[in-house]
Amino acid sequence: MAALVLLLRAVLALIALVPWLWLALFAVLAAAASLHLGRLPRYNNPDPKEIAHLSLLYATTSALLVPVIASPLAMTACLAVRSFVSPDIRNERWRLLAHALGYALAAVLIFGDVLGLGSWFLD
Repeated sequence: MAALVLLLRAVLALIALVPWLWLALFAVLAAAASLHLGRLPRYNNPDPKEIAHLSLLYATTSALLVPVIASPLAMTACLAVRSFVSPDIRNERWRLLAHALGYALAAVLIFGDVLGLGSWFLD
């Protein structure tokens, strides 16, 4: 039972990091595009897929967006299993808070279109 609790804690920690990993990759992508262009990229100017040396970074960042979107469901499922296995889940609040903050920042960046980067990325 203790091994299962440790495994669930590790899975929860990994899920909590997913939005932060995406934010880091997105920041690197935006910085690299800005350095290449000499300015912040804008919607369709250039299309993020068209910057040749950033195609792998763009593909990785795009692919990681799906797990970011699904991460609240995974976090909820893991917390439900964790609470069933061991009712004392007070220690998980920091992982939940880290996930919620990272997820909220990612949502604001994309849907709030901070500096036009969200529309550029989703172009």
